[in-house]
Amino acid sequence: MRIIKVVLRNDETVQQEQTVTYIGEHRAVQLQVTLPQRLRNGFDYYTLSFDPMDKGNRVPIGNIYPGQQGMAYTQNGIIFCDLPQPITNANFVRVQVEGHCQAHGKCIAIEKSASFVLEFEQGIAGQGEALHAFALGHMNELMAQLDAARQALENWTEDAIVQQLINAVAAGIPSGPPGPPGPAGGSSISMPNTDFNEVRVEGTYRVNMATTNGPFATGSGATSGTLVYLASNINVAGLRGTQMFYSNNGRIFTRNFMAAANWSAWREVSTANSNGRVEWITPHGITFADGYFDRNNTSRMAISPFGQVTVQLNVAHGTAQQLTAFPTSGNVTIATLPTGFRPHTASGFSGVFVNRTTNSAAGTVLHPVAPVRVTSAGLVQVNCAAGLTNATSIDMVLSFMVQ
Repeated sequence: MRIIKVVLRNDETVQQEQTVTYIGEHRAVQLQVTLPQRLRNGFDYYTLSFDPMDKGNRVPIGNIYPGQQGMAYTQNGIIFCDLPQPITNANFVRVQVEGHCQAHGKCIAIEKSASFVLEFEQGIAGQGEALHAFALGHMNELMAQLDAARQALENWTEDAIVQQLINAVAAGIPSGPPGPPGPAGGSSISMPNTDFNEVRVEGTYRVNMATTNGPFATGSGATSGTLVYLASNINVAGLRGTQMFYSNNGRIFTRNFMAAANWSAWREVSTANSNGRVEWITPHGITFADGYFDRNNTSRMAISPFGQVTVQLNVAHGTAQQLTAFPTSGNVTIATLPTGFRPHTASGFSGVFVNRTTNSAAGTVLHPVAPVRVTSAGLVQVNCAAGLTNATSIDMVLSFMVQ
């Protein structure tokens, strides 16, 4: 296969290296177009527009996505396209690259490159065949749809494919395939990347695998969920947007993306039950220091819509089978609160030291006021007063505002 190289410079000039190409050849020559910087980022797909003989008959090939399959694809800022016979049936053809942005399956913005001309030498067949613009246009439209169908089969759910076929029957040949189904479509596709930071194409995605840079460690079952990405700048897709993660355990998280500042921190959304009361978060996300544990799994945590955090901690020392006494002096870290549920500055509270012989026993109160300190890093520290003996657990309720 011969190669035609075209470099679209940032100053809108064109550098072209064309090998000898003949009229009527079919996928014997590959067009390689190096994109200028302004067309490299923020687009959902590309289209190559051809105008044979400068007759004003636009013949598109697309939609062109990243990858290495099909007659046309992009990779590292270069569009690769095997030229089909309908394009090479003229003495020359004008070419232009279009970058397309989508939202909810619809094209919302198109940016074009400078145009350039490809010339084809006369072949042994003699004069070039007459150009039938109508047939030529529809042939390329069908080729574009075949390429789009390949993309759909790779990325769509079964329901989405069936819906596209129904739409095609109702409306005839569609002008172009929709992108990934958005939130309004009612369906989702698998994560295109296991790194949350790299998901910046508007759509709804299933999250049922291990990921990075999410609000917590995801997987299957209760740790799986649904990710929604919404673009907030329709002029340059991908530069601004919002991610919302709905976990299957009922927790909701959100964060924003700005090109200059990158991703913001994840924030958990507070929810209320049917009575308008704030619900306890499950799982609570509190971690316990070595040698300490959540007694009878009774510790819990909640946050109000106004940012007030309430934490109930019931912490025992030792193991569930054998409780042991707290240290008799010094500050001891017993637990760490999760990010987003920590005071802005270190704050003081009080707890109750209790002597329990078993994990579930009521126990005897030893010190009704046990000094407790929670740092801005979320460390829960207990001041074990001099002379403290036989304290095997501590109970406390913390309440503070977060930023």
